[in-house]
Amino acid sequence: MRGARLLIGMGFAAAAVLLAVAPVRAASLAPCPQSPNCVSSVEPPDRENYIAPLAFQGPPDVAWKVLQETLPTIEGFYEIRWAGVEMLHAVFRTSLFGFKDDVQFLVDAKRSVIQVRSESRIGWFDFGVNRDRLERIRRALPPPFVHVP
Repeated sequence: MRGARLLIGMGFAAAAVLLAVAPVRAASLAPCPQSPNCVSSVEPPDRENYIAPLAFQGPPDVAWKVLQETLPTIEGFYEIRWAGVEMLHAVFRTSLFGFKDDVQFLVDAKRSVIQVRSESRIGWFDFGVNRDRLERIRRALPPPFVHVP
């Protein structure tokens, strides 16, 4: 029993060392794949899968809180998988077949926007579902969000 405790303790110590020396990466959204079932605000604006980020005025933490409170009111919302201080991963279900889609948000405080990405988990085409979802979210957001036509 004492040997097992020692090994467990060594395991925690090794994990702590690895965490201490692991490089810290800035949060970012992954680029969309070549398939047309993804839209993202971090894509080049001339690409078909580009969508504008969510613009806001005022403190980023207020906009972040408003976004998190608004998401569950959007049709198809399933869950917030995880949320941090600047990044969030939500899951939505499609209305027809109930497929799960992944939607990510990333606060870009310097530009006063929240970057967005929505991708279907399965299938090649999304028939515009991901773009429509993000535009519904954009329209549902109250101030401090700014709606630019």
